Amino acid sequence: MADGSKIVWTEYTLNAIVGCSKKSEGCRNCYAIGEAWRMKNNHVLGTGENNPYSSIVNRMDQNSSAIGWTGKIHFIPERLASIVNKRDSRLVFVNSLSDLFHESLADDVIFQHFFAFSSAPQHQFQILTKRSARLLKMSSRIDWPDNVWQGVTVEHPSQEHRIRDLASTGARIKWVSFEPLLSGPKPLHDIWPNLRNLIAEAGIHWVVVGGESSKSKDVARYMRLEDARYVLEECAAAGAKTLLKQLGTRWAVASGTYATRINGKIAKEVRVGALRELWPNDLRQPAFFAYPDVKWKSMSRVRHQLQ
Repeated sequence: MADGSKIVWTEYTLNAIVGCSKKSEGCRNCYAIGEAWRMKNNHVLGTGENNPYSSIVNRMDQNSSAIGWTGKIHFIPERLASIVNKRDSRLVFVNSLSDLFHESLADDVIFQHFFAFSSAPQHQFQILTKRSARLLKMSSRIDWPDNVWQGVTVEHPSQEHRIRDLASTGARIKWVSFEPLLSGPKPLHDIWPNLRNLIAEAGIHWVVVGGESSKSKDVARYMRLEDARYVLEECAAAGAKTLLKQLGTRWAVASGTYATRINGKIAKEVRVGALRELWPNDLRQPAFFAYPDVKWKSMSRVRHQLQ
């Protein structure tokens, strides 16, 4: 479990599974590939087969510098076991470098995760998947603990079926990550007029919205602020708590804030549009930095991250 996650809406990340494959358009500029490549080349973690990242990511071909997933998944059971023994309350994001419902993962490994979650009631576990069909298929076989927040990633209205799949599961806390939220030629309020009803009918407790980030400012795709406002306002009207994570690299460039210096340095949070002091005033309201109505001991620490 990695201490001190840089993801603003969580505290820690648990990666007992590493490795993935691209599922939909939101995966095009997957940040996790670069993270896995960096750890593959970190000899402190081992070399060859002793490094759990060695087989999950590789160069796309010999004549290219591009890297990508190999499709292989590696399970590290000792990492899963360690979470049960950590007594201090934590808000834990599960699998920032994989997908718990990946098609290559054995059912038994998924069940082992949920057994660990139920054995660690001191923590709150946040899960995201783009593979909502498998989530739905397995839901009736999962003994859903109260401390699991099950979510789906939805980058565009074309993926709204993931929300409907999530709605039919037994998860107590249901949430949606609209990140990266990808804007098209038409505003979302024109092509997704049923969003408020969809969120209400699905019983969604929490939504996170964010624009795409990238090390290359020319690669990140655009999230129209009008679209971000629409999603936040519609979801709030449907009864969901909302959290605006970042406005994205393209916004930072277009707004002229990309090169803003903080204490003499340009921080990553500035380049991905995550520094709230630089946002339009209407997007800085407290209602857009909320969590679902769940109590856990480390809530005060999480709130401090958002101050």
